[in-house]
Amino acid sequence: MFKKTFIFAIWFLVSFMAFPALSAPITVQSVLFDCDGDVLTVGAPYGSSGNCSLPAQPGTSDGSGSITNGDFTILEFETDPSDPIGDGVDEWTRGLFDFQADADYSGFSSLLAGSHGKIFSATLSLVLTPMDSLFSTDQFNLENSSFVGAPQIYNLFNDAANPLLDNGISKIVELDLLDFYSQQQLENFLSDGRYLMTYGDDAIISGAMIRLTANIPEPGTLALFSVGLLSAFAIRRRRKRNT
Repeated sequence: MFKKTFIFAIWFLVSFMAFPALSAPITVQSVLFDCDGDVLTVGAPYGSSGNCSLPAQPGTSDGSGSITNGDFTILEFETDPSDPIGDGVDEWTRGLFDFQADADYSGFSSLLAGSHGKIFSATLSLVLTPMDSLFSTDQFNLENSSFVGAPQIYNLFNDAANPLLDNGISKIVELDLLDFYSQQQLENFLSDGRYLMTYGDDAIISGAMIRLTANIPEPGTLALFSVGLLSAFAIRRRRKRNT
């Protein structure tokens, strides 16, 4: 019996020691800024603000108008094409997070390319300034950079979840992306090293950041478990012999 247990424990140990080693998790991030480059202030495209002068533009009859606000593109929402573009009401805001600019992206990408690497932490931080009482129905979406559809995740910014959100007041809202997407979805979206975020539709975004952390199962912990299992069986057998 002891011989069989010993052989099993050795096999268990060797199997998990074959896992690739990783000394520490790898984190990458991408940050987007509005036109004034300061996430703590609203560089609003609606009107002028110091050196950040981007007056709102008249709406277009076909709902196809857009303006650029720093790293963000603001698209006219078709509810009322006559509304100005850039006032934070009935608009989609899009931003492209490019993780390839992060110095650790090469290692991060290589880790995910392996059979064991997984994204185990993913957060989206938004600096929001609601501009209409309907902000409680706002939504967002993440996809790969070729996505052209509408936001799809709803009702995240209601009064119960974010009681300090109010019209004209800026607040940092942090979302755990793994509450809405699976690890595999987040990896698939990252096929070209970028995420496209679409936010709609009643707030101005003055800053946004996504942080992703990847890791693999720790082989050392599993190997120690194997050694402990072997020791436990050995001690048990000795006790039986002594009795």
